[in-house]
Amino acid sequence: MKAKSFAIGALVAVGALLGTGTASAETDIPWTYTTDDNPGGKAKFTAHGDRVTVCDEQADGWGVVAKIRRASNNEVFFEINDSNASDGCKEKTKNIPDGVDVELHVCLYKDGQVWFCETKSGVA
Repeated sequence: MKAKSFAIGALVAVGALLGTGTASAETDIPWTYTTDDNPGGKAKFTAHGDRVTVCDEQADGWGVVAKIRRASNNEVFFEINDSNASDGCKEKTKNIPDGVDVELHVCLYKDGQVWFCETKSGVA
């Protein structure tokens, strides 16, 4: 009987060590600002829900664009822009595979050109 109890106890211990759930390594990317001297834009990535928020901070004729891309090869998962400082921030979500290293790339844009870019990393 002791041997049987020991075997059951060992199986329970192994099960506890292996676990039944999956670990999450999600990492948010906090507000990331464009690099101009008076940042005109910002964006952030919320890993839970794979959400990007982008904000045009100044009514100056410049827009703000943010991209979430795979860190290993720059594959763009999605892009969002905000071209109007007076109507609040914009948000977009798209399912990104869990555990993927991502980069948030935020820039100002005007006349088809991008400027003052900043990039930060996280995990989807």
